[in-house]
Amino acid sequence: LAKQSRRLMFPIEELQEWKFVAEQSGVSNELLDKSLGAFSKRLGEAKSGMGPLVSGLKDLNPRLLQQLQATDDVGKAFELYINAMREADTATEKAALANAAFSRSGLNLVNIADNSSAAIAALRNEQRENGNITMEQAEAAEAYGDAVNSLKRGLMGMMQQVLLPMMPMITENVRQWREWIV
Repeated sequence: LAKQSRRLMFPIEELQEWKFVAEQSGVSNELLDKSLGAFSKRLGEAKSGMGPLVSGLKDLNPRLLQQLQATDDVGKAFELYINAMREADTATEKAALANAAFSRSGLNLVNIADNSSAAIAALRNEQRENGNITMEQAEAAEAYGDAVNSLKRGLMGMMQQVLLPMMPMITENVRQWREWIV
């Protein structure tokens, strides 16, 4: 969670809230994660005046494009985008907006936009009540996970350096035990 929050430059508490909103809207966390990655990339491209977000919004919703280009907060940009999808006049316009921001695989994010703003606010509040992990806690968990991974790699190295050279002797010993048993 800490790595994802840093990579996307998405505030960790908001990221958890949107994950909960997505789940409650029938969108898997895997799909949301993939879509947020695409959105973050496309948002960066849009700031340079290029990419699918620019080409998708220049005629469809130029005001939204200007708002997105003006913000440096990916969480705020995502919220703006979901609101714009909700306000779209037709299902095809919603789909076009979703495709421009999240790629074709992110079309299911329309499910999130189908919630009213009050429903989304209530779900986000519910997640805060459920308990969000702070960045400090996520970084502590990340450090623990990294330490455990390092330990596992160290044990694998020891096995390669110490036990594997002994395998022919151990194999012969196992065969002798079998013969003794038989």
